[in-house]
Amino acid sequence: MGNFARIDVATLIRTGNIVRIPAVSYSEYVVAAAEYFRENDERMGQAYFNTLCVVRPDLSEEIRGTDIDAFHDNDLLPKMLAYCYRKW
Repeated sequence: MGNFARIDVATLIRTGNIVRIPAVSYSEYVVAAAEYFRENDERMGQAYFNTLCVVRPDLSEEIRGTDIDAFHDNDLLPKMLAYCYRKW
């Protein structure tokens, strides 16, 4: 994966320090979400959605409450990721 700073999503969420972070690529988002999922006690859909809220709050708001919102349903994660990829 290219040269990019590690996105410490867990710390940002835990501390409430959700500040504007530099633009990240879709690939960087997926890596950060996977790492956040491995290191935290959340379902996969929650972890990927919470990471999206940090790195692309605009996109997470488009998805929130729709039929591709994976926060409450892990089965929707592939659709959510496909949508994010297209919109990134």
